[in-house]
Amino acid sequence: MGKKSREKQNRKDEQKDFIVEKRSRSSMSKIENFFVFVFYSSIFLMLLTPLLVGESMFFPFVSLKGLYLMALIEVSVASGLFLIIYSPKYRVKKDALFIAIGFFILIMTLATILGVDPLNSFWSKFERMSGLLMWLHLFGFFIVARAILKKDDWLRIFYTSIIISIIVCIFFWLNNAGVKNLPVGYNGSTVGNSSFLATYLLFNLFFAIYLFFELKKQTVFLLPFLKKAKKTCLAILILGFIFMFITLMYSTGRAAILAFFGAFGLLILLYFALEYKKPKIKFIAKILLIFGLVIYLAGITALLWHNSPAQQWLSENANKSRQVIWQNAWQGFLERPILGWGPENFAVVFHKFFDPGFYLPDIYGPDTRFDRAHNIIFDNLVDGGAAGLIGYLSMFGVSFFILWRGYKKGKISFIAAAIPTVILVAHFTQNLTVFDMPASFLMIFLTFIFVSVVSRDKSTEENISMKTGKNKIIFLPIILILLFFFFSSFVIKPARAATGIIGVMKNPTFEAREPFYSKALNSSPMGLYQIREHLGSNIFTLMNAGVVTVGDFKFASESLEKTVANSPFDYYSRIVLGRVYNAYAGLQPDKREVVSKRAEQVLEQALQLSPTKQEGYWEMAKTKEMLNKNNEAAEFYEKAIALEPRVLESYQLAISFYKKIGDIEKAKQTGDRLLKYYPELEASLRQFLEQGNTTTTSANY
Repeated sequence: MGKKSREKQNRKDEQKDFIVEKRSRSSMSKIENFFVFVFYSSIFLMLLTPLLVGESMFFPFVSLKGLYLMALIEVSVASGLFLIIYSPKYRVKKDALFIAIGFFILIMTLATILGVDPLNSFWSKFERMSGLLMWLHLFGFFIVARAILKKDDWLRIFYTSIIISIIVCIFFWLNNAGVKNLPVGYNGSTVGNSSFLATYLLFNLFFAIYLFFELKKQTVFLLPFLKKAKKTCLAILILGFIFMFITLMYSTGRAAILAFFGAFGLLILLYFALEYKKPKIKFIAKILLIFGLVIYLAGITALLWHNSPAQQWLSENANKSRQVIWQNAWQGFLERPILGWGPENFAVVFHKFFDPGFYLPDIYGPDTRFDRAHNIIFDNLVDGGAAGLIGYLSMFGVSFFILWRGYKKGKISFIAAAIPTVILVAHFTQNLTVFDMPASFLMIFLTFIFVSVVSRDKSTEENISMKTGKNKIIFLPIILILLFFFFSSFVIKPARAATGIIGVMKNPTFEAREPFYSKALNSSPMGLYQIREHLGSNIFTLMNAGVVTVGDFKFASESLEKTVANSPFDYYSRIVLGRVYNAYAGLQPDKREVVSKRAEQVLEQALQLSPTKQEGYWEMAKTKEMLNKNNEAAEFYEKAIALEPRVLESYQLAISFYKKIGDIEKAKQTGDRLLKYYPELEASLRQFLEQGNTTTTSANY
């Protein structure tokens, strides 16, 4: 039997499988039927993740999505685990992809335990939701979903995802049309900003291509209310693809746009190389595939190579920050090459190898803090070292292997092998400049599960006894207790913390804020470091509004002190704590010496963690000034200037300091150095120096 004949027979088998599966489900026991319903319901509810925005939660475009996704994963895993225990028909053999993902999770677990901040690596923060906890949830989801989902389920799953993607696009266009008060990110949609929107659309565009070819050959389909409306489904699919494509083109997610066209070209080449009938065309396509692979790998190498023409091009067309933080990541990898620094700890590496030029916004952009390398290779090298990168790449490599092995044996159709291949290539490519968030985590793991399900050997399923183990129902209470524990610990309590910090920042009086302080700080370890930082930074918002109290300082300083005690590599918490103490010392002269000495100790630690970042020197100079150590304060301002003589703020703070202590000559000398780089400020600088002594600082000019 030839390959075409085998594929034709497979399609007939799939139609039979649909009918057999439908009958088998109708003959299930009530308890089995209930848990099957719960499992499938949780899958489809997960697909709503991109639409959710928690406007009353910390980082509204991320936190609710992450918690919602983990909640439904826990429900799906609990129901799926019961089904696997209850009936042998839900038990399938481990495949190579299961082993590859399990290997990566093992490496990330070891990197977490042996990393510089295990607590942060496990829990992550509300801004990202991508720590080991999320990966463990996704792996659990993979285990049960690959066992329970069938091939025909993907028609419904992908179709539902596309409908939701269309709704996401509608929000994008409503926002661009000027509709106010929509829950959308910057230039994006409910998914978040334009980069995350484009990443999400990338998956659904290729889901739509897969569905188009699959639906054309289906006789039994799909959603109950569209079972006899195949043409309607195809029309919606085509129009949805066009709408998503136009939205992608109008988004500013350049990496995803380039990845889409590259992956679409790869899909066409794969078709001509493997499916086209004319031998000459097939031969030419295969040559082009090999040539394209060489160019692709060379391009990635050039992009990663420091100061290469590819990096220079990226710097000129985006900003120079990517080039510098990638170099930071490489330095961090060389220091801990085996298992890295642990997930979510890139900020430690960034601050340790900080480039003082980051305070030149015209060159590097406005950001002086990065918690990601914005490159999937460098991020994995920092998070998990060489082992982490190998583990991550193995998930993709194994997926390609089992897909095309199945295609070669005639067990998988061309479109079922090609679409996940190009999705994985496109996703990896666009992640060379961006990173994953909850919505894209869901999409990539749906793709991995699809690969595992379509490549499954039918003979292993048919030989399994269908006899259910009704006595296994005794495991149900244990599963429900575990579900309650996980749901409470990983969803409910973090949600309380995420709403608590918003309550602190929104309420105008300390009496109203006080219960929210406790809620934010004591509910969950998730994002706790970040919550403490924001409480510290919020002190200055309260000061500007004239509503700050000693109680606010107490909550902020005590919580940050806990971070300093528990996280020896957390640079930014020390900076924020130093600022809080400096502000408190300024408001409480009778406690100035004690508080400033503690600020001095904390800031010394910060300078050790990041000896090339100017803000530590700026803040230490203010502390020395509080302690009436003006000569030492001047030394720290001069050190900040010496780190990068082109940074404007270092001069502004130093000139204001010299003027404040009455050393006008030193202020003028520092101003002369400033004017070498910023001659356009001469008039405003002269005016500032001629004014009477003032405590105002750089805002004057």
